[in-house]
Amino acid sequence: MIRPNHLFVLLGLTMLAFAIPAETHGHMVFKKYLAEKFPNKKLDCYVCHVKGQKKDVNNSYGKLFTKVMKKPELTMGWKALRGPEKKTYEKDVMVPAFDKAYKKISKMTFEQLIKEALIDGVKDLNPPKNPADTEAAKPE
Repeated sequence: MIRPNHLFVLLGLTMLAFAIPAETHGHMVFKKYLAEKFPNKKLDCYVCHVKGQKKDVNNSYGKLFTKVMKKPELTMGWKALRGPEKKTYEKDVMVPAFDKAYKKISKMTFEQLIKEALIDGVKDLNPPKNPADTEAAKPE
């Protein structure tokens, strides 16, 4: 049996949950970027993410961008900011990084993607023995 005071507490908590905005990833700027590139297509988050999973889980295309953009560093920089600084960072840092990655990826052939191991399912059978060789082989 639900008591009236429990009902008010439950109602209050529900209202509070909807009143506090969930932190959205600044990565909506990437979705907006793609929407501008493809105005005749409806693109959703699952262009890069896996449906039903947390937004930090990327599909092959999302992982490709993550590797080319060095996205973890971008995300850490974004998360460290608050308020208007976050929007400025999105515009001045994240969008240019995404633009650069998009242009690079869109010019690559499937063969290049495989050679650089930028897509899922590719493993180097003869990895470089010198760690410095690995750094030099990484894409920009």
